[in-house]
Amino acid sequence: MRNVSKVLSTVSESWECAETAFLNYCKAKRLSPKTIDYYSYRLLAFQKYLKSHNITETPTTISVQTLRAFIADQTETASSATARHSYSTLRVFYVYMIRDGFVDNNPMLKIDKPRGRQKIIETFSESQLNRLLATCDTKTFTGSRDRAMLLFMLDSGVRATEICEIQTEQISWTNRTALVTGKGDKERNVCFGITTAQALTQYIAKRGKQDNERLFVTCYGEPMNRYRLRNIIVERCKLSGITGVRCSPHSLRHTCAVTFLRNGASAFDVQKLLGHSSLDMTRRYVSLVDSDLKDAHAKASPVDNMMGVKTRTGRIRLK
Repeated sequence: MRNVSKVLSTVSESWECAETAFLNYCKAKRLSPKTIDYYSYRLLAFQKYLKSHNITETPTTISVQTLRAFIADQTETASSATARHSYSTLRVFYVYMIRDGFVDNNPMLKIDKPRGRQKIIETFSESQLNRLLATCDTKTFTGSRDRAMLLFMLDSGVRATEICEIQTEQISWTNRTALVTGKGDKERNVCFGITTAQALTQYIAKRGKQDNERLFVTCYGEPMNRYRLRNIIVERCKLSGITGVRCSPHSLRHTCAVTFLRNGASAFDVQKLLGHSSLDMTRRYVSLVDSDLKDAHAKASPVDNMMGVKTRTGRIRLK
């Protein structure tokens, strides 16, 4: 049996051993394989950076300056998003190292999170959605399946991985709900409407009984995955001539959220439906809807219209 102090020393002095110990900790916590792979990839990038710059600092002796330089390098050579991912990974990594007694001080506490440019939320218009759905020939298996998937994503706001992993037994036809597993293995029920239920019923009739329990399958009866799902949406967008919107499952998720709010749902309803852990992302959807309201008010102001005031642009000289 290895000496405990020797194990502590090995993990403290070796990045490879520290990474292995950290990833084992993540597996014991039952983090998702995607999250573990994500951490592993970012830590590997950090180790490559150290080797390429001939830096011999260990997990114990690593300096704040080296960590800052790595994050800055990620911003310059990759993107601000990659830099933020690296920052988050190293922050979680050092929380673990402190907790298990491998290091005494957390150097990440002295490093600020890199700022990122907030991307504009892109959503499909009603006209674009109608054109997208019109490309699905429901007389065929793929057309029926794709229409059912598009409507389900638009109605429930599920993520790509979530819809791909739904099993037929997780659908409640009486309640028109589906049990999905989101980030962090958190389960939630999502709802769908009558039109989506009809599309799902038509698709299942064509799908027939399969050895595979997944709700959505390929034309060969194999489980659908998020890469194939994304390709389907891209192909459908090309067929319908849609431009100006990122053709992806996430754009349908955004569209669901914004449309849900426009139709009268509350921010808390959207948070629950989409499985957000906080209201941060939901607030972005709300601000987008608020801007819609501002534009609508400029056109339909009760007082301005009553007084016959026309909206003017440019500077107005005070009198």
